[in-house]
Amino acid sequence: MNLNFLGAGSDFNTRIGNTSAFFMCGETMVMFDCGETVFSRIEQSDLLDGIKNLKIFITHNHPDHIGSLGSLIFYCFYVKKINVEVYGNKELDAILKMSGVWENQYVFQNIFDSVSEPPTYVIKPVLGQQEFKITPFITSHALN
Repeated sequence: MNLNFLGAGSDFNTRIGNTSAFFMCGETMVMFDCGETVFSRIEQSDLLDGIKNLKIFITHNHPDHIGSLGSLIFYCFYVKKINVEVYGNKELDAILKMSGVWENQYVFQNIFDSVSEPPTYVIKPVLGQQEFKITPFITSHALN
């Protein structure tokens, strides 16, 4: 498994793209964050060819982490026919709905709900590949 970066420029160094990473597991792509520059990089590089499921984990709701998320969901729903699961906080779900992304276009999981122990998400492997587990945890942002 390789963790690939679509960008590492955070918010203000957009020449190298907003921070976002992904890995492939069979016909599933797992992404972390989807800032303003991310959708165009995905679309231009044909990264979604052969993908049937897209799981997107959002760390927090700043624009450099969610700026093109709605466009990516629309593209997957209308053009590529890819199932999209979004993992984030309840405010993210509200932001998507306010921007016109409807419940039938993606599946949302609130991973930061007030629970005593965060859930672990298992990415199912294809034959012969390693199973992946993702466990989110709450931490302070660098600018808080």
